[in-house]
Amino acid sequence: MNLQWELVKNFLLEAGYVGSKGTNLLQVITLNQPVYNSTANAFTAPLGTALSIQKNVAGGIQQVQSTSNSRYNSLQLSLTKRFSRGLQFLSAYTLSKSNDYYSGGTINELFAVAGDQVNWKSNYGPSDFDRRHRFVTSFLYDLPHLASESGVTRALINNWQLNGIVTLQSGTPFSIVDAPNNTIIQRANFASGASGSFLTSGSTQSRLSQYFTTPSFVRSCPIGTVLAGGGFVCSGAGVGVVNNPTFDRSNPFGNTPRNFLYGPGQKNVDFAVVKFVPLAETVRGEFRAEFFNLFNRANFANPNNNIAVPATFGRITSTSAGPRVIQFALKLNF
Repeated sequence: MNLQWELVKNFLLEAGYVGSKGTNLLQVITLNQPVYNSTANAFTAPLGTALSIQKNVAGGIQQVQSTSNSRYNSLQLSLTKRFSRGLQFLSAYTLSKSNDYYSGGTINELFAVAGDQVNWKSNYGPSDFDRRHRFVTSFLYDLPHLASESGVTRALINNWQLNGIVTLQSGTPFSIVDAPNNTIIQRANFASGASGSFLTSGSTQSRLSQYFTTPSFVRSCPIGTVLAGGGFVCSGAGVGVVNNPTFDRSNPFGNTPRNFLYGPGQKNVDFAVVKFVPLAETVRGEFRAEFFNLFNRANFANPNNNIAVPATFGRITSTSAGPRVIQFALKLNF
């Protein structure tokens, strides 16, 4: 559904709702995923230990099913200025929410979701690519022509153009996982008494060493060694008697929801300066100076979300985009 209004001459405002429902979508199920028996307090392999219980796509016994579903809802607003007086622009804002059971991988559609892959409906949550807010403005401006008696002066000061793209968007979601190997790929547990937003406060740069409150989460890995001081070392075994003190019998594959935290947003400005050089009636030269990530802003990636890697757990160690890039180009249009 879409509504349009011409506010004033050359200005068009659009508002619309865009939604979709996906059914019979692909997802991967591990057929020999260990099953938890609460009476025995142990995990057993339904097809036997002679067959692999690995949950990664490259190993184990995987079945690709077309059983997953998704939902997308969004409010989309845009303001368009048609070209006049040397200026045109398009500004668009989207408020959206995308939920699913399985989003696939960033490179391959087939991907092991951290959690219970048999009771896959427990994995419902925001899509891996969900962004709640996104604002983009693109513009083009032809600088006014100035009169001059000197042909050289006119050639230097006229026929300049500025254009650019401004992008502001919120971050993508992530789960807190406990994945020490290819057999244990599940979500972590909440620590006793943990509550609140779980995200630390301050700017992203001030939170690089702890983006979320890491003490709020504990291991869900079921089997390992209980240390004398109360610690626990996961063995990575998928079958056997559970001895982890922080194991949740009601949620054997972790009690934290899928994709319930959101990473840092991104801000970026791309800008270009263009000089046109008329050479003949149908021939025109063009010189471009283009600046990608004009302000050289560091846009950070999501933090390390694997509690099985304590050295970097909760830390942001990479960026989601590159530094400023400047390039020059010459074109001949005829």
